[in-house]
Amino acid sequence: MYIYKKNLFLKPQIFNNNLLMKKILFATLVASFAFFNVNAQDETSYGFTEGDVYVSGSAAYNTQKVFEDKTSFFSFMPRVGFFLSDNVVLGGQVGYGFSKSESNDIDIQKINRFNVGAFGRYYNKPANQFSLFGQLSVDYLSAKDDLADISYNGFNITIAPGLSYFVSEHFALEATLGLLSFETQKDDTDDAEAVNSINSGLNFNDIGIGVVYKF
Repeated sequence: MYIYKKNLFLKPQIFNNNLLMKKILFATLVASFAFFNVNAQDETSYGFTEGDVYVSGSAAYNTQKVFEDKTSFFSFMPRVGFFLSDNVVLGGQVGYGFSKSESNDIDIQKINRFNVGAFGRYYNKPANQFSLFGQLSVDYLSAKDDLADISYNGFNITIAPGLSYFVSEHFALEATLGLLSFETQKDDTDDAEAVNSINSGLNFNDIGIGVVYKF
């Protein structure tokens, strides 16, 4: 069975000031990239090269309240990457997320989710202070609704464009924007069927912003 919507493993669609700040920051990074890509000379102390290793981490928190209904979400994902060549990165990632929904101060859903997987990237100008990249990631996913006592398992494949900006020789900021993903999940109830979902298009709820440290 196929569906074209979000599910337990993905972030809820929450529109608030946090999302607006994400949009502003992402737009600022894109504008900065365009400006410096035209006007700035390459800085040899910035960027990546073959053999470099880096670690990165991103976190997100969203909350929304509509009348007596409230939804909150938190996630954290660390990554480690290795440059196989000047342009190509291979790495691994793990993640944790927690979401809670309540109505009239009564919890109606609590979901813990975990993911572990691998990703690959291609950078167009890795030795520059600014660089664009494309990312392909594959993750195994596990989630549990504590209140319903139902567990879910599945996997996810995502294609995401992104950009990075070095603020110093070792530290950089990066942003990714989910473009296309395929996901399948199945719960542990009797006679359960796998549910497949496809998400496409530029969605500002799927912005990921993180910090990178290059060794």
